[in-house]
Amino acid sequence: MKALLRAFLLCAWLIPGAASAACLQSGFEVMSWNVQTFGNIKPAREAVIRKAYEAAVSSNVYVVAVQEVANRSGMDTLLGLLPGGTRQWAVSFEDTPDGQDNAIAYRRDCATVTAEGFLFLDEQGLPDRSKARHPIRWASLQAGAFKWTMLSLHLTFQGGDAASSARELGYVLDWAVERLKSQQVYGDFMIAGDFNLPTEKGKEASKRSKDKKWIPLEPLLKANGAGTLAVFVDEPTSRAHKQPGNNYDHFIVSPALKGSVARVGRVPPEAVDAADHGSAAMVSDHYPVLMELVISTAAAAGGTAE
Repeated sequence: MKALLRAFLLCAWLIPGAASAACLQSGFEVMSWNVQTFGNIKPAREAVIRKAYEAAVSSNVYVVAVQEVANRSGMDTLLGLLPGGTRQWAVSFEDTPDGQDNAIAYRRDCATVTAEGFLFLDEQGLPDRSKARHPIRWASLQAGAFKWTMLSLHLTFQGGDAASSARELGYVLDWAVERLKSQQVYGDFMIAGDFNLPTEKGKEASKRSKDKKWIPLEPLLKANGAGTLAVFVDEPTSRAHKQPGNNYDHFIVSPALKGSVARVGRVPPEAVDAADHGSAAMVSDHYPVLMELVISTAAAAGGTAE
């Protein structure tokens, strides 16, 4: 049965106008991927990236939170490399002087963006980089009857200084706590990206496991009054030298959304490893992470990040 469904979805890619009919109403997948300084990509790297995206991004992935987009040209290239290309994919994105911008890509026929922007703005209406060095992108999305707000973030690394990552996380959690107080108005939300911080289990599995200053997410959530949020992905997701390293990439979801999570974790490493094996080029220094959501008819709250 699964084989037939995948064949049908593949046909939807190839037959113009058929994609919307193939969109699943009962659930879908969301991916997050730090794509590593994605700007002017050389042909050798573009070739291995294309292979990795074809292997990792299935037809059930409707939304991809993207980190480390260098510029608009890089964003356009990335959309073109996703399976189905720009005919199937659109994006919530604005280029900033940062050079490591965040974005939210989505399948045109299966999801829509109803509102979007940067999470923190200064008095001039520009991204407030005192709260997030890499401006956090948010978008209110709808897939079928399900509505939610998604953040794509990349917490500052600062040479591995976990305190800097935790400081930025604190601002994000302040937003999350305020949003939880207005849950009936704003609905479900998801925070996805490269946190440069581990889960408790993820730290144990990481090369930085002995780093006492590398504080896990769970106690940070509790300390910031956000202990009811659910945090996912325990596997090492960084990929320096094409090998799993540290547990950096995660999904954090609102309490109501937790019950819709059917499956979550790092995408099998071979999807990426096979693509750049034997090549001097590298797909990325991170593995993607994936969350499958099963949506009930009752899950239909909406709103914006504001």
